[in-house]
Amino acid sequence: MKNRSTSVVCGESVRNRCRILQETLQNPAQASSKVFEACLSQSALASMSLPSQGITALSRNSMYKYANLELIHEKIPNGCNSEGSVGYRYLEWLRNEVKRIGREKIFDRTKSAHASRADQRLQETIQHAHELRKHSLAVSKAYFHLFASIKGLYADESINTTTRNRIANMMNDHDRLYSELFDEVGTLRPGNLESL
Repeated sequence: MKNRSTSVVCGESVRNRCRILQETLQNPAQASSKVFEACLSQSALASMSLPSQGITALSRNSMYKYANLELIHEKIPNGCNSEGSVGYRYLEWLRNEVKRIGREKIFDRTKSAHASRADQRLQETIQHAHELRKHSLAVSKAYFHLFASIKGLYADESINTTTRNRIANMMNDHDRLYSELFDEVGTLRPGNLESL
């Protein structure tokens, strides 16, 4: 009596495995990650335990033994379904199909994560470039303001000629050495100081 009870439990557990793998193939998005993990190997599928689904852990040999008894009429789509294609072959085909889909899901998630990280890095780079541009404009504005103030000093006729000449020479030297720093933003350009 005990052996018969064990046989019934094992048979039901194998049929439920078959059912949950079939459901996973039909709707992988709703499948539990435990099912995908269990399909990575024969031993993992045999040891899978989902009591709520009527699935108990079995040895690998027991799982395939009862698969031959319980799944004998299942057919592998577009596969060899001759007399030698017993139930364990169908269960193994199911396992491999679910494993393949699981790997595709992982690849899709990885690809999506990589794309998301790349987009984030791009946005950070754009933001950084924007901040650098703002800083460059602020520095250029400050120098232009200083230039305009010193040019106003140069125009002040109350300043003696020697001082005015020193200011002119200083600004021309500055323009010769550093004017290229301001070309990009168009604040200072070669020739600005020639009018002095």
